[in-house]
Amino acid sequence: MSAALELSEQSRLASDGALATAWLAAFERALAAHDAGAVARLFQADSHWRDLVAFTWHIRTANGASTLARDLVAFQAGTRAREFRLAPHRAPPRRVRRLGRELIEALFDFVTALGRGSGVLRLVPDDSAPGQVRAWVLHTTLQELAGFEERVGERRPTGEAYSRNFGGENWLDQRRRLAAYAEREPAVLVVGGGQAGLGVAARLGQLGVDTLVVDKHPRIGDNWRTRYHSLALHNGIKSNHLPYLPFPPT
Repeated sequence: MSAALELSEQSRLASDGALATAWLAAFERALAAHDAGAVARLFQADSHWRDLVAFTWHIRTANGASTLARDLVAFQAGTRAREFRLAPHRAPPRRVRRLGRELIEALFDFVTALGRGSGVLRLVPDDSAPGQVRAWVLHTTLQELAGFEERVGERRPTGEAYSRNFGGENWLDQRRRLAAYAEREPAVLVVGGGQAGLGVAARLGQLGVDTLVVDKHPRIGDNWRTRYHSLALHNGIKSNHLPYLPFPPT
């Protein structure tokens, strides 16, 4: 019995993945053809698209199939989004319940004219076509600009300069000199060293953008210490990690 249940679960997961893959392929074809009607037919009437910079260069929401299809096609002329596919190293499509609705939730990747993006797709059954699905929610985010990738992983600094330059600056000397801003001005000034300010500055720093953070408090984190005695998080840990500095698993 357990083996049969496991096989059934595998079949369902494969079916969910096939439905999400087919939807992404149809979506890409409709965008490439700049066919707003074809895009709209992939969404249910009461649907929503949330974009973070990928298509619109803003944080923008469109509601309703005809409205979001019109906007997607209009922005596609410059965005040239393509290569939509399920994210290979993230959770596969799965059945979940969101706002009281049973649906398939899929994570995907894509490419634009200027960079690489990711997204979330929520599919619901198509009442007019049994066995088919339409999109209820689409979320698109630009993750990085091509040619300006973060200096992480294989692109991280090697430290070779320190190992050869015995009489020169070490890492701490360099940090102090850079933080002094004695001979230059920053390219970006971040006002406020809270979680958002620190996150933005960290990301910009790994993109090679000279960024200075200023805050009225004497220590990093004082905006929490002086406001919350408990220093407790109010929501899930996964949404509160700092870039490059995740909370420990405990």
